[in-house]
Amino acid sequence: MPSINPKISLRGTFLGLSSFQMLAMFRRGMFYTYLSIYMRDFLLLSVTETTLYITLPMLMSVIFQNFVWGPLSDKFQKRRTFIILGEVLAGIGTVTVWFVHSIVSNLLIAGYVFIIALTF
Repeated sequence: MPSINPKISLRGTFLGLSSFQMLAMFRRGMFYTYLSIYMRDFLLLSVTETTLYITLPMLMSVIFQNFVWGPLSDKFQKRRTFIILGEVLAGIGTVTVWFVHSIVSNLLIAGYVFIIALTF
């Protein structure tokens, strides 16, 4: 099966995309596994608050991907730049969440920091 651009092989493209997805899912899986435990045991949030704070970033991520990042990526044709920028912002958000328990004393604000940091 010939590729669209003869300089780019389908195998190289597939390996690049699959390795990116694997690393992104590893980062997310590693973080989300302990997020609910952290919110319940350390921040002492209720089950409802924990569920809300974990669900909202996922919903916001879907909205931002479909209505902000996707159209911008299509308009400027800089997909690689947007992917790298998104992962860097996600990494910064993950580190921000790690520091938030020592910076913010109000638990409601800590929850909103989670939502903002995980939206990207």
